[in-house]
Amino acid sequence: LTDNEAYSLLRLAASALKPGGHFVTLDGVLVKEQSALERYIVLRDRGRFVRPKAEYEKLVSRYFGKIDSEVHHGQLRIPYTHLTMVCTDPKV
Repeated sequence: LTDNEAYSLLRLAASALKPGGHFVTLDGVLVKEQSALERYIVLRDRGRFVRPKAEYEKLVSRYFGKIDSEVHHGQLRIPYTHLTMVCTDPKV
């Protein structure tokens, strides 16, 4: 998603979240410690808008006050790097 598309989705998610609810994301991510092969696969698998962890967190922080994020390696049979974010405390 572009930044504007992501903002639209995040705004909708934040406004729809029930008190005490969680919005959870799973995305391919770019990080310094990933192997060249992981980076290659992530960049070719998920389109043009794969971001570093900090950029995902910046997008989400516009609509959520608390973000718990974690990078995962080796969750698939192929080399891949994922980012999970658990977002709470909506700002809308």
